[in-house]
Formats: sequence, C-alpha cells, structure tokens
Amino acid sequence: MNIALVKKKEFTSIKRGENSGLKQTSYNIVYDFKSVMSNDLKQNLISFDFKNNWSVSDFMVIAYVQDNTNQHIIAATKMKIN
Repeated sequence: MNIALVKKKEFTSIKRGENSGLKQTSYNIVYDFKSVMSNDLKQNLISFDFKNNWSVSDFMVIAYVQDNTNQHIIAATKMKIN
C-alpha cells in the first residue's frame, strides 16, 4: 500500500521573467510518501512529518494499492485530516 500526505493547493509568487509579479497555483502536492507492506499494517499506525505551522485543512491523505506485477492500481481512496 502506498500512502501520501498531499497539500490540496499552494501559491508561489513568481519573482523573475515575463510572469514576474504573478502567482502560480499548484494542486495536489505530495509532501510525504510511504510505501507499506500489508503485513506492516497490523499496527494500524502510519505517521507523517507534519509541521506545526501547517494547517490540517490544507492537507489530505491519499492511499492506493498497486499490483506488484504490472503496477496497475487496484484500489484508491482519499481522506480529510481532522
């Protein structure tokens, strides 16, 4: 199983070039990623390095299961962080 800590949206100020002064919006940015073997999930605990100055409402967790032979995604889900 693969699990990602994802920031929903982020703004970056462009400081140089023809777009100087504008803001770029990026969506679904992965801040942390873990691959966990199914037998490691027995503890039901996975932790991410979440900074104190981050707002939980800006993030979500995405998990997906991938077939090891062909890399096809078998199942996926996302959850809000409370």
